[in-house]
Amino acid sequence: MSTYWPAQKLVVEFDGWRAHGHRLAFEKNRKRDQILMANGIRVMRVTDRQLTGEPIAIATRIAMALNANM
Repeated sequence: MSTYWPAQKLVVEFDGWRAHGHRLAFEKNRKRDQILMANGIRVMRVTDRQLTGEPIAIATRIAMALNANM
């Protein structure tokens, strides 16, 4: 699952190890990241474990990223 903030040019991608499952999915995600970055859009990846284990830290990092260009 992804969330996009166009004004801040930030995509936050929530996924875990199971989301990739195989090499093709992993490669597809990396290609997508490269295309987004080439268009000036930052990508922050958050794993399931990070989201459940440190939700406040993740929320803080997302807020920092959203405010970075303001």
